[in-house]
Amino acid sequence: MIVHEIATMVGLKSAEVIDEMGLEAGQGAHAQKVDDASAKEYVESKGVAFPVESQAEENIPEAKVARKARFWCINRWNNLPSNPGDKRSPVVFDEWANEQELDGNECKFLRSTDIRDRLQIYEVLDHPYDDDRKRVDFIRFIEKLMFTGQSETDGVSREGQKCAMAILFDDMAAALPRKVKNSPRKLAVAIAEKVSLSIQSFGSEE
Repeated sequence: MIVHEIATMVGLKSAEVIDEMGLEAGQGAHAQKVDDASAKEYVESKGVAFPVESQAEENIPEAKVARKARFWCINRWNNLPSNPGDKRSPVVFDEWANEQELDGNECKFLRSTDIRDRLQIYEVLDHPYDDDRKRVDFIRFIEKLMFTGQSETDGVSREGQKCAMAILFDDMAAALPRKVKNSPRKLAVAIAEKVSLSIQSFGSEE
């Protein structure tokens, strides 16, 4: 577990966790790893339950789910009509998401660099970012989707939470516990632990 994930769980800033745990401060310190035993002790000292899976559960290979390609758009609705002569059908984003057959022309169209960069339409990948810092940036990106006011004290946006949830594949979203869905910070971490997007930078660095 990394510092930012611990901070998210206990509702503190990364710098506060680093100071209280006596960790090394400096650039990128929010992404340093903390062993599970130390993380568990610290989190529980704050009166928060530490989510630990049993060893038996960890050893059970996750069943591979057959899924379509999922794409997420920064806009809630987006209509991409096809032109005469196009080999693809019109693509409509409803509630931020659209799913396509993996080998379809629509999928190839949505995966194009132009669509990704110009319209901010990203493919959802069914695995998290390997790089801890990118995962932290992704968590922050998700949090910003949910906290849309001038500051976090303005509260979470209900529409923002739906927007964040739309990043997940339907089966992943359905499997989330209610307490995770109802906690913006826990939800952001849970999403980042399950999926990533087809971009490598979110323009938010600490």
